[in-house]
Amino acid sequence: YGMAVNFNRSLSETTRLRSSIGFDSTEDSAGANQSNPIGEISIISNLQTYRVLASYQRSVQGSGSAEVSVRDAISLNLTHNLSEKFSVGAGLRAYQSQALDSTAIGFDEQDYVQIGGLFVWNLTRTYSIDFDYRHTYSDRSNLASDASSNLVTVWFRYRPIR
Repeated sequence: YGMAVNFNRSLSETTRLRSSIGFDSTEDSAGANQSNPIGEISIISNLQTYRVLASYQRSVQGSGSAEVSVRDAISLNLTHNLSEKFSVGAGLRAYQSQALDSTAIGFDEQDYVQIGGLFVWNLTRTYSIDFDYRHTYSDRSNLASDASSNLVTVWFRYRPIR
């Protein structure tokens, strides 16, 4: 079981703070209850031509094999409108997963980093073409070597007008 409290606050006309704090109760391998802090803090800023999102999140996760892990994750995204037709963006996402119980056998600890770039061409107010690039690096403790990948995606997007 667990509990969290969420807070949303406008810091200015263009900036919002979103946060949550709480705990998640788990059972360790000896059967004892253990409370672990969880939470998130995000700052979202919408300026005239820029949008910034910075976020830190700590979570506790269980697996089907009775292992419990804690994940610390950060995200940073920046989008800039070059004009009504074009915008660009860049982002970073990283997390680290570790076993919560030091006696966990065979737990797969993981380090993960993803960087990316985005170019958006707004054909009309409702249709756009998004060109997306992502480079991902992953290092898992139970594998002999790390892994990386590159991904290029083209999205045809429809956004209804509200």
